[in-house]
Amino acid sequence: GKMRLRDIDQNDIMRWRNKWEDTPDTANHIKSYLYKFFQWCKTNHKKTGIINNPVGGIKNLKVKKRKFYMSDVTLAKLSHVLMQKKDKYPMETIYIGLLICTGARPSEIYALKWNEVDLELSALVGIETKTGTITKQISSTAVKLFKRLLKITGEGTYCFPSDRGNKTHRTDFRTAWYEIREEAGLGKERQLRDLRHHFATYLLKKTFLAS
Repeated sequence: GKMRLRDIDQNDIMRWRNKWEDTPDTANHIKSYLYKFFQWCKTNHKKTGIINNPVGGIKNLKVKKRKFYMSDVTLAKLSHVLMQKKDKYPMETIYIGLLICTGARPSEIYALKWNEVDLELSALVGIETKTGTITKQISSTAVKLFKRLLKITGEGTYCFPSDRGNKTHRTDFRTAWYEIREEAGLGKERQLRDLRHHFATYLLKKTFLAS
């Protein structure tokens, strides 16, 4: 805000971090970035006038292990809310739907390019993941969602182009997600990246029941 950097102390950092206590992962990331920033200020104290790092000594918030599986009832309720919101949030609802039915990480979906989506083969081709470049088969539901998305965005570079143009992709879908998860009764702690855990658990359940 209006505070000068040299006036910020540890209590100020604690208060700011605690605004994010409902999402401890986010709070810890913010603390990490602030630590690096103030460390740079400290190293360059002749320019900044900062000789102490106010973030030093502040512990991370405890993060609960993320286990998430939606019951059929919860999934039906979320699906209903997504249908209600598709006119207000056309791209966002498709994005959330793809997370649910592909099991992909959020970044693997929002950074997708149309040349990596093969609708005829029902596959994502040559996508970059944390484990390397892979080809991933997708369901008929995912294919339908991509076709719906194509009508919205056209055949540009990215499946989810940025508001600043198609030279880059969108990264922030949280505004819509906060509204949707509340109406679906999922709770404030539920994050977009949790949706892929439901997919994995659902597959295991299907495999077990079919055996």
